[in-house]
Amino acid sequence: MFLKGPEAHASHAVTLNRLRCATGQDGNISTDPLGFATSSVDWGRRPWTILLKEDGQPVGAVLLREVVQSRIPTGYFFASDAVGEEFVLAPAAERESIFRRCIEALVQRKPSAVIFLGTQADQSHLGWKELKYGAGKGEVRYRLPIRGTVAETLREIGTHTRKNLRYYATSALRAGMVFYPSLRPEQMQDAVASLYPKCDYSISERGLAAILNAMGRLEGGFSSGLRSATGEWLSVAMGWREGGTTNVFFLMHHTGYRKASLSTTLRSFMVTHEVERGSRELIVVGGANAVVGRGCVPDIRHDLLLGRPGWRLALTIWIGRRLSPKHRLRQFLDRLSVERQGVEIRIATRVDQRSGT
Repeated sequence: MFLKGPEAHASHAVTLNRLRCATGQDGNISTDPLGFATSSVDWGRRPWTILLKEDGQPVGAVLLREVVQSRIPTGYFFASDAVGEEFVLAPAAERESIFRRCIEALVQRKPSAVIFLGTQADQSHLGWKELKYGAGKGEVRYRLPIRGTVAETLREIGTHTRKNLRYYATSALRAGMVFYPSLRPEQMQDAVASLYPKCDYSISERGLAAILNAMGRLEGGFSSGLRSATGEWLSVAMGWREGGTTNVFFLMHHTGYRKASLSTTLRSFMVTHEVERGSRELIVVGGANAVVGRGCVPDIRHDLLLGRPGWRLALTIWIGRRLSPKHRLRQFLDRLSVERQGVEIRIATRVDQRSGT
């Protein structure tokens, strides 16, 4: 079964939530069907879920986003999480099998689809036949180990960055700012309502409401905030805690306080709080930024680019090689070129010749 768009996900939300519970993935807000669907639309993406059933019962699913240009679906699909922990709903022992079956079902439905994925396990051995364009691996950082003290926790990020974190936290306290490690539900609602028109986070009111509703249903959910001396909300962070792990999923910052570096200030307070409460690790869902990333444990993400030979795949490769060197698809294609020792892939060469490059 294929679910396309927010309405289809809303009508099957109960089924998907039961599947999340059955596979033990209901503790991850990223797989919440309504939050996933609405956030996809906000980012100019069309949500797709390939729902696999056996004897009429759901046994697994894959959540993807399709790029939409000028309201036209492009046939280019991707998973947006850091290392493939979020987009496959399946029991741990069956993830590989369900992953492959769902992707093959999608390609049969849309034979010209191009799919770019990041997974925890290397899936290149699955025998994708004509579909596989390339497979590679890269480093991703999103898990910050929490050690006995703040200094030990931040020792890997460098002296300059540690000084910055201390400086902005100290400056905030001197300015009368107050950090709230655990907001009450009404405080969270007030903070979000206050910050929404003042932040540059590209999300619709509908998408924001879906996230807040998902947070309200989430066991272990939490929110933290930063407030000025006058009582104005400056920052808010939301996520969930499970065992000794704290997951940060959503951040909002007031754009009128750029000199105060609110993101750095909030991170400093949050790391200190996690140390004090004895957490084991802090996870930034989707990947940490460069500041925190240096202190995170390096993990390996296995990338797959799948598609049948044709103009969509050729165009994806052609565009990918002209993206910013920091773009994940560009980095993936660059790694492939090195791994193949400069041997060009035939379909990409034809496109380059047509473009005169």
